[in-house]
Amino acid sequence: MHEDLSMNLFRFRRHAGKILKIYACLVQSDVRGLHPMQISRLTGLSFHEVARRLDATPELFVRLVVASGQPRRYALNTRARAMTAKEVERFVQRGIMRESLILYSLVVMILLALITVLLSSIPLYQAGFGASK
Repeated sequence: MHEDLSMNLFRFRRHAGKILKIYACLVQSDVRGLHPMQISRLTGLSFHEVARRLDATPELFVRLVVASGQPRRYALNTRARAMTAKEVERFVQRGIMRESLILYSLVVMILLALITVLLSSIPLYQAGFGASK
């Protein structure tokens, strides 16, 4: 049940095309739910990537409850099924934008912390603590 931090934090960045391929596959399917292997064959994506995307985006995909011993199946979330393809694409783009803002905010915070440390060390250097005698 452990997932790496990048998967939890950045679910849409660099994965939009894969998510949209899986969405299109499930929309075109006449079956209620598909196994990740079936989706993998239909989309050309690797099985592991399909399984990761299905589990990482519960806003679009839901794991169906199946009888014991049956293979797991996934289907579109009720909300995603009601959306058009353009609406799903906009939803994914908004997810990418949110994740980009988080990433850029983290970078700016780290840069500001480094600048603060650098600026606070200038008076110490001028006082002679940084110079070797």
